[in-house]
Amino acid sequence: MPRITHFDFVCLDQNLIPTFDIVNVFYYVFVTARFYSFNSRTGNVLPCGIDPLKSIHD
Repeated sequence: MPRITHFDFVCLDQNLIPTFDIVNVFYYVFVTARFYSFNSRTGNVLPCGIDPLKSIHD
């Protein structure tokens, strides 16, 4: 949830409507035991920040 919330805040800050197509550029979705999870894509995708998000309060 923190990854999606952070992504939502960044999109809104940039005046973008957060959509799954944009999320799919940075993350990929997978299912484990009927739970959906998001992992960062690797390769040519630049990270949005140097330090990983620890909480919404950071």
